[in-house]
Amino acid sequence: MERQSRTYTPAKTESARVFVIPGGARQDRNIHYASFMKVGTGSQNLGDITRIEIPSDVEFGKFLEVGQIRGSKERPTTQLIQKMPMELRSLIDRLARRGEAFDVHVQFGECLNPQDINEFSLGWVYEYAMGNSYENDELVALDGGETAEIRETLSISSRDQYKYLPMAYFDREPTAIINEIKAVAVKRDVGCDDFPMLFAVTAAEGGSPGTGPYILFSIDEGATWHAHDVDPFDDSEDASGVDSVGNNVIVISEDAGALAYSPLDEFYHPETPGFDPEFTEVDTGFEDNPLAISSAGMKGFIVGDDGYIYSVEEPSEGVRVLDAGEASGGHALGVVYAMNDKYVIAGGEHGRIVFSTNGETFSASPNTPVGVGVEITAVAMRYESEWWVGTDAGTLFVSLDRGLHWTQVGLPGTTPTAIDSIAWASHSVGFIAGQVGGRGRVYRTICGGISWSVQPQSSTYSMPVADRFNQLAINRHDPNFVLGGGIVNELAIVDGVLLLGTDAVK
Repeated sequence: MERQSRTYTPAKTESARVFVIPGGARQDRNIHYASFMKVGTGSQNLGDITRIEIPSDVEFGKFLEVGQIRGSKERPTTQLIQKMPMELRSLIDRLARRGEAFDVHVQFGECLNPQDINEFSLGWVYEYAMGNSYENDELVALDGGETAEIRETLSISSRDQYKYLPMAYFDREPTAIINEIKAVAVKRDVGCDDFPMLFAVTAAEGGSPGTGPYILFSIDEGATWHAHDVDPFDDSEDASGVDSVGNNVIVISEDAGALAYSPLDEFYHPETPGFDPEFTEVDTGFEDNPLAISSAGMKGFIVGDDGYIYSVEEPSEGVRVLDAGEASGGHALGVVYAMNDKYVIAGGEHGRIVFSTNGETFSASPNTPVGVGVEITAVAMRYESEWWVGTDAGTLFVSLDRGLHWTQVGLPGTTPTAIDSIAWASHSVGFIAGQVGGRGRVYRTICGGISWSVQPQSSTYSMPVADRFNQLAINRHDPNFVLGGGIVNELAIVDGVLLLGTDAVK
């Protein structure tokens, strides 16, 4: 567990406001500022603990506790309480009658605009809440002593609850990284590990003597980083992607036309004397050069420069062709995202977008928001039917029906010249990397993409200078975390940037 901050400001009910998103956060939905509503006390049973016992070997009638079983976590519950208006239907009445899910955001702050959902010191979200009982105060007074305001109460339970905070961003290894960070990844399955494993891979370093690409990794949520060369690749072979698949970390190289893999166990004890993880190069199954990789945990998906799509499960056996460029029309696919082992989206040259709903066969998107001459440079699925894509022209689009219809989404401030990466951390929280005025920029949403804000939230916090951030990766267990990798050219010196975004106050 991370160390608790020594900075403390108490949250107070007087500094909180409520926002409601009927239907749940989605780009085409509206945010309601509920100025005369409050959120009551809440609770969530995290699962009862049951002892596992065996008879004692030394005394009759005694038992030894040898383990425990945790019961199922229950849904968070709370109440929405509102002063009932006279001349219009209350929001609580609408939510109760419609019977559909909705999101509730409680935001705390001082010296901020209470009506702006993007200005907060602390946010608390109840996602996909539903009402399960409705109550109201007495409606009629029989004498002067009973005159009072009338309140309505809707008891709710939600699918999930968590807090989001302002974030600060740091270049974790500014003196150690001299090569461009080409790609980053966060191991999805934490298992029994205290922290997820973080990975970043670099371009090769030419010259005489030169070095091949490096893999940088952290096993303590980015506090400490270690570096090791990807042995099989030489000084002319950049890494182009990285991810973990099963019990291996896989690095791909367009220049080498191959992948290199190493067991994850090699990386858990970097302080051990003689630490030297070995990578094995494999080119079996490749028909073009790999440009990007995305893992669903036990299965990875790789796309290439002739539009091929591959799967990889056991890297020692190479890759298996899933699509030989038919879905992409033979055009290069430069980005791919696997939401799971069935739902996958990829994009590339001339606006090509391809997808799979079974993890085996791929089809072209029914429609594409851009055409010839524009490249899809970022893809993500928030849900199976909700796709987000960005382009090298700086445009951002969302489809809510698997590519049938597309809507262009605006970002705040100066229009980007390129969108480089999209990453969804949760139903509500997402990140975008783009380029504005020759500099890398990060955007964040805390409301499912309805609105975005330029990061950091205020000048109080930090953002390292970069020409661009090539890729962002998130930790699904923490919406207040993002990893990024990029490049900066300052005073004719080219360096890599390893971006770590986390809670602003630590």
